[in-house]
Amino acid sequence: MKEAGDSHQNEVYIPAGTPFRFQFNGVGITGIDSGKTSYQEGILYSWCRKMVSFTPEKNKHYEAVYDYVSTDEGQETCGVTLFELTADENRSVS
Repeated sequence: MKEAGDSHQNEVYIPAGTPFRFQFNGVGITGIDSGKTSYQEGILYSWCRKMVSFTPEKNKHYEAVYDYVSTDEGQETCGVTLFELTADENRSVS
């Protein structure tokens, strides 16, 4: 397996039929509190952790994408979508 150039990209071989669990962790800047005396003290962060668990099927390939999504209430939160990669390179949600 060739190592990806970006340290945030990983490929893992998982035997078919073996349950696999992993997590994504993220931090984002959600705003600035103007009442603070310095820029560093005024940064407002959001922390996020998402767990993904699935059992891969034989001869199938998957990709997980970590991103920020909007909730039904209009709030932004993190999310993970697991895709099955198909031969024509289109993505289908699995």
